[in-house]
Amino acid sequence: MKIGFYGFGHMATALVTGLLKVGGLCPEECTVLAKSEQTQKKARDMGFAVAESKEALFLQSELIVLALKPSVFRELSPELKALDTKENRVVSLMASVGLDELKDVFSCPVWRIMPTVAISKGRDIVGATAPAGFEDLLSRLEKLGQVQILEEDGLDALTVAASCGPGFAAKMLYSYQKACQELGFSKKQAVAITSAVFSFASSMEGEDPFLTLEEQVATKGGVTEAGNDAMGQDVKNALDRAFDTALKKTRPQK
Repeated sequence: MKIGFYGFGHMATALVTGLLKVGGLCPEECTVLAKSEQTQKKARDMGFAVAESKEALFLQSELIVLALKPSVFRELSPELKALDTKENRVVSLMASVGLDELKDVFSCPVWRIMPTVAISKGRDIVGATAPAGFEDLLSRLEKLGQVQILEEDGLDALTVAASCGPGFAAKMLYSYQKACQELGFSKKQAVAITSAVFSFASSMEGEDPFLTLEEQVATKGGVTEAGNDAMGQDVKNALDRAFDTALKKTRPQK
């Protein structure tokens, strides 16, 4: 399978790293089209070819992975629409660009998937629309985590909950780290404490694992209960605002 990456940021890099790990794809089959010299160098260092133009990328690759910012894609849409793409297949990693918009640009099968950076480690939750014509890629994605086939509205929701999730989690963990440092711990100690606490909490199992853990640790009248009471609804309210704001941005342009 010859794959071309139009855009090669963090998500595209994570995806191809995972695909190379599960086998069936080698660096010689990958081509990248990227604007910056730094990104081109990164691609060459990974053993990939670098295309000189959109035309060259689509000619050299059977499967095209679109990893552009939606605004950039829309600026380029007239040029992309002019290409002969009948022999290609297009997979989009872009939020807010729906299937109808993709079909209006390309004269070939199109598919939307929404992985997270965790795909590079084979621990992902990948959202995807119905994969008609992309079963070969689907089988590889299933080796890199859970694949959830969803309608587009569901894909938008999973984008927020899963794809944005590592960023949201990182922000919360960094806040916890800084709070530890304010207690007098060094940065190294604070990172170790934060990592250990959240790693253990996320490893809990059961029907309602996180509520069960809170009930076990936050005993009546204890120190943990006092701290949780102080947080109140602040954490939930902050996440609600983050989810609502991000979801609005994912909705495909009408």
